[in-house]
Amino acid sequence: MSKITKTATAAATALSLALALPAPAHAWGEKEQNLAALAAAGIVGTLLWQQYRRQNGGVPVGRAPAQNYPVYTAPTYQQPRYQQPRYQQPTYPQPGYSAPISSSVYSTPAARAFNSYSLNERRAIQSRLQRAG
Repeated sequence: MSKITKTATAAATALSLALALPAPAHAWGEKEQNLAALAAAGIVGTLLWQQYRRQNGGVPVGRAPAQNYPVYTAPTYQQPRYQQPRYQQPTYPQPGYSAPISSSVYSTPAARAFNSYSLNERRAIQSRLQRAG
């Protein structure tokens, strides 16, 4: 835009806003004043848009940077490779005695920790627990 056009546009914008905002302040409420300001801004924006279209010959469009798109190549057939299957001998558990799995209260970690104390210490712990409830 030329310097004269910019100056004229700025002057028109300032003049339209100066006339639109204070004039209705006496007769309108706050909502109507906001509406007038929006209308003035819309008019100025439309004028600027039309001027831009006249100067540049159309709608402003940003140019996208040139992109290198991937080139399609047809897939090539590859012969599958054959591998001779290999036999693996299965392993079986050896028969014999296995200890039974105990699920007793006395085999829990808490019970083993408690039984690691001496008889007098266990009695003291039990009496404290009894007093605590």
